[in-house]
Amino acid sequence: MKKIIAVISLCLGSYWLRAQDLIYTKKEGVLQTKVIEITSSLIRFKKFENINGPNYSIANRYVDSIRYENGSKELFSFTGKRLAEKYIKELEQFSGLPNNLVSTGFELSSFNLPNIFSSNNEDQTPFAGWYIAYERLFAKQKLGISISPFAAWNRRYYGVSATAQFYTKNKGRTRVGIGPMLSYSVQDRVFYYYQTNANSGGGSIRMRTKTHITSLAINLSIMSNISRKIFIDGDMFIGPILKEKAFRNNLPDYWTTYVRKNEEPMMGFRLGVGYRF
Repeated sequence: MKKIIAVISLCLGSYWLRAQDLIYTKKEGVLQTKVIEITSSLIRFKKFENINGPNYSIANRYVDSIRYENGSKELFSFTGKRLAEKYIKELEQFSGLPNNLVSTGFELSSFNLPNIFSSNNEDQTPFAGWYIAYERLFAKQKLGISISPFAAWNRRYYGVSATAQFYTKNKGRTRVGIGPMLSYSVQDRVFYYYQTNANSGGGSIRMRTKTHITSLAINLSIMSNISRKIFIDGDMFIGPILKEKAFRNNLPDYWTTYVRKNEEPMMGFRLGVGYRF
């Protein structure tokens, strides 16, 4: 008998919950209501425990969603705008995605502004190459930390970058992220070496040599989810060179060189395809 009463109570409780409209707010939790009207700025409702009582209202911008008694749903943006049904389905389809991302693709980058700064007649051809990246998402996929080795096939250029990204849009098919990118690379550059020894006659030579470069950039990422596992990722980055150190190529200690006086930015973009797991 007790089991029968418990089952009946559970069924009645479930029906009671389904018979009300639930308003999910951003600060006050869930409101049990009967929605009367939705305007461009307000939601008017009655409290479910006092259905014949006065009307209440709440601003749309304070509401995440409404689930009606028939099971349908309304979603609102952070500004309070009602979202289209197509966008709601997209949010549901691409919610709760895996937090590990691996991607690879094409990179085009440069450490010169072509035809503006051409010191020492350097080769200003952009570096064209490939990259591999691993990213881990945290904080409900609002924060991503990634590491990415890269190399060029047209010129000697290789290195690794680390990026921290805050995803300003972290739901739905398309996601947007922005954050700092710290890069370390090895590449060829042209330097003038000159003698500092007073007895050497002040000679100089022009030499192409390998150099180490550390740079810091702002990276903008746009990710488009093709499915729950496959995505396309595009990145654009630009920022200053923090440090540059040229190899000496076994030159005597009294030979030295100038490292960039007018710092030029590191800039580039990436386009790749990735997999979530």
